[in-house]
Amino acid sequence: MLQRDIVRSSAIKQPAMVALLDKLDAMELIFRTPSESDRRAAMVHLTVKGSEAAAIGRSALIETNRQGLEGFSEDEANLMITLFQRLIANFEK
Repeated sequence: MLQRDIVRSSAIKQPAMVALLDKLDAMELIFRTPSESDRRAAMVHLTVKGSEAAAIGRSALIETNRQGLEGFSEDEANLMITLFQRLIANFEK
């Protein structure tokens, strides 16, 4: 994914994202290459180590969500998600 697209799709500003990506690069979780279509842009790629870390994070997130929604019906869980999305949208305004 292009680095600029990562910034656009997140709530993190450009300078903070660059610092975060620098740290992830130093930890060998990602690597960057110049974009073939725009040499000024950087493509960000996960390393094998980064993919493994992402899988662990994904599993932890799914388990945490499962715990948090325990006892909720499917309709209640969907409503909760909708309400949180609206809350986030309000904060982003």
